[in-house]
Amino acid sequence: GGHARGGVRAVRRTGRGARRTAPPPRRPRRGRPRRGDRPVPQRLARLAGPRPGRHPPARPRPRTRRRRGRGRPPSHPLAPGDRVTAPFVCACGACPACAAGDQQVCERQTQPGFTHWGSFAQYVALDHADVNLVAVPADLSFATAASLGCRFATAYRAVVQQGRVAAGEWVAVHGCGGVGLSAVMIAAAAGARVVAVDVSPKALELAERFGATRCIDASATPDPAAPAPAAPDPTAPAPAAP
Repeated sequence: GGHARGGVRAVRRTGRGARRTAPPPRRPRRGRPRRGDRPVPQRLARLAGPRPGRHPPARPRPRTRRRRGRGRPPSHPLAPGDRVTAPFVCACGACPACAAGDQQVCERQTQPGFTHWGSFAQYVALDHADVNLVAVPADLSFATAASLGCRFATAYRAVVQQGRVAAGEWVAVHGCGGVGLSAVMIAAAAGARVVAVDVSPKALELAERFGATRCIDASATPDPAAPAPAAPDPTAPAPAAP
C-alpha cells in the first residue's frame, strides 16, 4: 500500500514481481464524477482470484487490485450510516438489458478494477450508485457481506432466479470453487438435495460442510460424464429385516 496526495491509501498492481510501495490515483476514477456516482469509503474487501496455488498471468497495465467491496456511502438515498455492498458488475439502470432485469449484461456496465480503479483502497468509485448500492443488515459481518457481490450473486441468479430450485428437488453442482460452493449453500438453504461433483477432496469436504447431501469425486469415476448413481431417498421407508 502507499500514500497519495490527500492521504488516500491503496494497493496497486503493475505486474508480477516483488511487492513494493506505489502511489494510488489522486481520485478513485479518471475524469469528473457524473450525477449518481459515489465514492464509498472501504472497511473490508475480499480478493477475487483463482484457487490457492493457481496464478493468472500478470496484466501489463497498472491497476488497483480488484476486491469485492464493503463500505459506507457519504451521500445516497439510503439512510446515512447504512452499510452497503455492490455487485462487481455495476449497471446503468437505463438500458434495455437493465429494464428487463438483466443488469449483469448491461450495455454500459462498469467494473471496478477493470474499467476504472478497483476497490482495494480506502475509497472506491461506484458508477450509478443509486442502482448498484444495496444495504446489508446490521448483524451481517463485513467479511460475510464482502463476498455477496460476486460469486454469491452469480450462484443466486443460477439457482433461484433461473433454476427456480424448490425444496425437495435434486441439484447437481459440477465444480466446487467459489461459485460452486455458493450454489451449494444457496440450493441447500432453499431445501434442495445437493449432489456436489469435483476432483478436489478439499472442495468436496467444504461442499459437504456447506450442505451437500452427496459428494462425488469425479477423478475416481471411470466415466465422469456418465449419469451419477441414484442417491438414496431419505424419505423412502427402510427395507424390511430378513
